[in-house]
Amino acid sequence: MNVYKFKVLFENQEDFVREIEILPSQTFEDFHDILLESTGLNGEELASFYICNSGWHKLKEITLLDMSEETEEEVEEDEEKTRKKIPIFTMNNAILKKFIDDPHQRMLYVYDFIELKTFYIELSKIVSYTTPGTSFPRCTKSIGDLPNKPGAVPAAYPGMDNESDEINDVGTEEEDDLFGNTEVDPDFSELNDGFEEVKF
Repeated sequence: MNVYKFKVLFENQEDFVREIEILPSQTFEDFHDILLESTGLNGEELASFYICNSGWHKLKEITLLDMSEETEEEVEEDEEKTRKKIPIFTMNNAILKKFIDDPHQRMLYVYDFIELKTFYIELSKIVSYTTPGTSFPRCTKSIGDLPNKPGAVPAAYPGMDNESDEINDVGTEEEDDLFGNTEVDPDFSELNDGFEEVKF
């Protein structure tokens, strides 16, 4: 049985790390739930995952609730914005393996759109479990706590434009890699068999 192992970092807080193991067949709602459990967030706010490319550009949004309903008048008033809108899915219907197409797939998890909390997520490996009875998702490493101060503004990461608050591709590949990867294999054909597999 293959299991995705993700590494999770929080904004500019160097002493915060979570490692999450989750089945490819589970949903982003399952991922959302284990993030709440492992970070201590209360789950009372809206949240979204964003599927990103290697430069942290947002490609798809996976929301907790479907907020996509718009009137025809609203669409006409903002046609340009509507055309640029990225595809939106909901967590309870979004299965992880259908959105993972990069050996180091990157994602953002944004919680509470008022007092914004942004988590940086990267697929680190696929591990193979042969021992029955292990339940997923689960947190296998937990270091550090979220800051108590609400509304803290994070410092810039390499590749982030502070003025627009958008993540872009500036900087070198090594600078852009927050997770310490210096080599990224662009050949996604080995996604399911090219990882280091660890048997338990």
